[in-house]
Amino acid sequence: MTTAKEWFDDNGLMLAVLNGLMLNGVLSESDCRARLARIANQNYGLGPDDEPIEIERKRAKEGLARLGEMELNKTALQTIESLDFDGGNEIYMTFEDAIDIDTGGEEDWYCLKALTNIGLLTALRSLDLDGYGYRETSLDLTPLAAHPALTELVLSGRCISADTLDSLPALKTLSVGLAKIDTPAVLKQLTERGIKVRD
Repeated sequence: MTTAKEWFDDNGLMLAVLNGLMLNGVLSESDCRARLARIANQNYGLGPDDEPIEIERKRAKEGLARLGEMELNKTALQTIESLDFDGGNEIYMTFEDAIDIDTGGEEDWYCLKALTNIGLLTALRSLDLDGYGYRETSLDLTPLAAHPALTELVLSGRCISADTLDSLPALKTLSVGLAKIDTPAVLKQLTERGIKVRD
């Protein structure tokens, strides 16, 4: 078995994958809460005059590290058909409640910054990068290359290596209204293949 962090070094992607496993019943809320136990009781040596956000950051950092230690079965990863980064997803609610923080979803530890190893999700049909999938930095789309099942894709933010999209054999719909891609010419190629490209 391999840990979540070994496969998904990006915290945003790791959390989305864990949410996918929760949705299909492979992972339970209680599994996550058990990993996060007792973090809420720690103040990390900070006193009453310290900013509460510092405690939240330290709790979040430890919580993400603990979730990253969870062992993931490769076969289970191949059952995930949909990934999104909606702030209302169960993984975010469970995470914040278990470690007793309330960020309002404004912290960057949830943001997707890299798609490394997304190819392990061989059954992934829908990927929506809105919500926490948005980022200030550019997202490299290369890890999506030749993904066998990806049918629906919603991009957001700056995306590079967008020519990778032409290698997706199952792609049927692409939404780019929330994104800025580095090779706009690929959109014409996709349209010529019969793929619905939406602004």
